[in-house]
Amino acid sequence: MLPSSDDPAQAAEAFGTAVADFALASRSIDNPEDSYQVLGELQAGLTALVQVLSQMSSFHDRERGRAVTDHGDAALGAEHAETAAYHLKQASRFISRATDEVIAGFACNGQIAWRRGPLAETLAERENTLPASPEARRDRSRSPGSFGR
Repeated sequence: MLPSSDDPAQAAEAFGTAVADFALASRSIDNPEDSYQVLGELQAGLTALVQVLSQMSSFHDRERGRAVTDHGDAALGAEHAETAAYHLKQASRFISRATDEVIAGFACNGQIAWRRGPLAETLAERENTLPASPEARRDRSRSPGSFGR
């Protein structure tokens, strides 16, 4: 869980770390049923990201009068702030569209009842052939023709 913070730089750092961890963890999903939660949390994260991008766009637009370049050029600083606001708004729109696609994928994923994989099936079948108790296993190992003599 990300820390609750009023410091946007600290929250952004925690977000970056969490997203990197999420990317690594989602390389392999051993339990297909986990895909429901993964997609649901991804959708929630993307929705929040849309909000952050929109807020950053508004910030650049609202504060462009305070922007200057490293050389003190206020007109060019305001132009950079306006351009940043535009690109951030575009990013917000693109992520919003991507979120819609994740929601559609999540809805389709929700219609899937995942079957056990071949390894799980083999292990389950093997488990069904084994005696239930340790005593029964010992008795089985003493049966004629066993390797346990």
